[in-house]
Amino acid sequence: MHRSALILLLFVLGSFALVVVTQSSHAVGPTLQPSFQTTALWGSPQAPLLAAPGSTSLPLYVSVTNLGPEELFSVVMRFQASYPLTPIKGVPNNITLRLPALPVGSTVALVGYFNISPSIQPGVYNQTLNVDYILGNETYSQTLNVGVPILGQPKIQLAGFSYNPLRVYPGYPYAELTTVLVNTGTATASSVSVELNMSYPVYPLYNGSES
Repeated sequence: MHRSALILLLFVLGSFALVVVTQSSHAVGPTLQPSFQTTALWGSPQAPLLAAPGSTSLPLYVSVTNLGPEELFSVVMRFQASYPLTPIKGVPNNITLRLPALPVGSTVALVGYFNISPSIQPGVYNQTLNVDYILGNETYSQTLNVGVPILGQPKIQLAGFSYNPLRVYPGYPYAELTTVLVNTGTATASSVSVELNMSYPVYPLYNGSES
């Protein structure tokens, strides 16, 4: 009877130890996976730009830092642009960077030129960055989110107007009207088109003089 009890006790203790080792191996594994820090800005770190809805041909600078804990090898990074970003003509949607190694603490950058949809609201828009690398003898892949700031907003207002000559009377043969528009927003207005709509008793001197 004592012998049976001893065998049963050893079996129970052995099962408990097996569970602990299995849980420990799963808990340790993910800590070997590297952490990354991503930063996105328009322009460059030395000369940043404020992007706005409708901006065109702006350089997007995306930096990636390996926070460790391991150095990575045969690294391939692919930045996949999606709405509201579209690459300029001749630039692919995916910007790819290949590196033989990426030590802990090192930072690399991907740069591409993009247009921004004019029909969006200012905000931060998530884009995707895929990172493939070799760690030990295994190949891994991680998908990172990159927040792209589009926070600028142009605002065009009528600042004033003037006539030449300064005074115009009924029946005057012609006069020059000058209007002054000012962008009081926080970003450059692109592809601006201005048209002056006139009505009786004023009409354009020749076609095209009102735009």
